Amino acid sequence: MEKKKNNPNLLTCIFVVISVINLVAVICLSVYIFYTPKNNDSDKFLGEDIEKTTKYTLYIGTNDKDTYSQLIPLDKAKDIVNNICIKYTGGYTQYDVKGAWADEKNNITNEDTLVYELYDISEEQLKNIMDETLEKLNQNSILMEINDSEHIYYDGK
Repeated sequence: MEKKKNNPNLLTCIFVVISVINLVAVICLSVYIFYTPKNNDSDKFLGEDIEKTTKYTLYIGTNDKDTYSQLIPLDKAKDIVNNICIKYTGGYTQYDVKGAWADEKNNITNEDTLVYELYDISEEQLKNIMDETLEKLNQNSILMEINDSEHIYYDGK
C-alpha cells in the first residue's frame, strides 16, 4: 500500500486563512476597546456637567437700510436690541465690533455692528428677536452664525 502525501499547498492555504481570521478578530477587538468610553466622566469637565446645545451669533448692523448712515446712536440701538433679547431669552452676551459690506453697486459701507451670542433658545424665540430688531433698527438683514456648542456653568466647586 502506498502512503498518501499531504498536499503542501492545501496546508499553506488553510494556515493563511486561519491567520487572516485571527488578525481580523484582533483588529476588531482592538478597535472596540479603543473607541468604547471607559466611564461616564467623558460628559464632565472640571467636575461640571457638559451641556450640548446650539449657539447662535447674530451680527446686527446699525446703519439705516435706506440712508446707509447711522440714524440711531449706538448706545440707543444697543438698548433697543438688549431689551428685545431679554424679552425672549434668559440672557445673552453682547459686544460691539466694526463691520463693512458692499452693496449691489459695489459701494462700500462701514458701520458699527452689534454682536449677540445666544444659547438655549428656540427657533421661534430667535425669529422673534430678529424680526423685531429688523423693524426697530430698519435693517435689511441680520447675519446669523449657527454652531454646535458644548459648555459648562462653572461654579467653583
